[in-house]
Amino acid sequence: MSRLKSLFKELQEKFPDDLFLTNHDRKLRESRPLLRWQRSYERALDVLDERAWNVVRQKAMQQFPQRTSDRGKQQFFEILNEAFAYRFLLRSGFEDISFVEEEDPRARRKKGQQAEHPDLQFFRNTSQIHCEVKTINRSNDQLKRDRSIGVVYDSSVFELGSPFFEKLGKTVSKATQQLAQFGTRGIVYLIIHPDDWTLDNIEEDKRQIKTFLKAKFPSTDIVAKFGVYGRRHLRISRTVPAITHPAPYSAHARSPV
Repeated sequence: MSRLKSLFKELQEKFPDDLFLTNHDRKLRESRPLLRWQRSYERALDVLDERAWNVVRQKAMQQFPQRTSDRGKQQFFEILNEAFAYRFLLRSGFEDISFVEEEDPRARRKKGQQAEHPDLQFFRNTSQIHCEVKTINRSNDQLKRDRSIGVVYDSSVFELGSPFFEKLGKTVSKATQQLAQFGTRGIVYLIIHPDDWTLDNIEEDKRQIKTFLKAKFPSTDIVAKFGVYGRRHLRISRTVPAITHPAPYSAHARSPV
């Protein structure tokens, strides 16, 4: 059983009346894209070593009961998104990757307290580097379109627009502040869900985002992953090498990625 399925099973036992869990298996049977989405999370989580998995699992369990009226379990999945950053660092050949909360007493926090530190730490040669993971989700306007009968797309979904770039700038600024808490080099790892979930306009989106980030954050190492599927990454980084082959995986990995 994959770690994600094991987590859902544990959550179902703890929250038997939760509507997300009640409807999840049925939706998986009815939706091929949703099944593909789940398998992407399964592969990422199964790459974590045992200690890293325990950190993600505990944080996810704590976050799961929280939901917003419009965005459901978004915060829960933002925790799981940290596994994509871990996997990316592993593929990039970095060593001793771990979650900061696991290793550093400065990162200890009470339940419900907002984190003000980076998520991950790792080493390149003998240099310690930190990584902060952030998710940029679809806009409120797109969520409204999703709920409207017969109105899913209009031309605006192909334009990132000023609200997106304002959100992007604030998100990266916050991440750099968290990296600065430990005073080491750091990487901002973004998972971006644009309104155009098909990613039909991905190359133009990447061009605009790269131009914006290089101008606003010229000295910041940034890696962006677009969507959950596949390996659509944008690198603005002196720290992360281009990946020509996946690095050897952790001995704890249980499935290929």
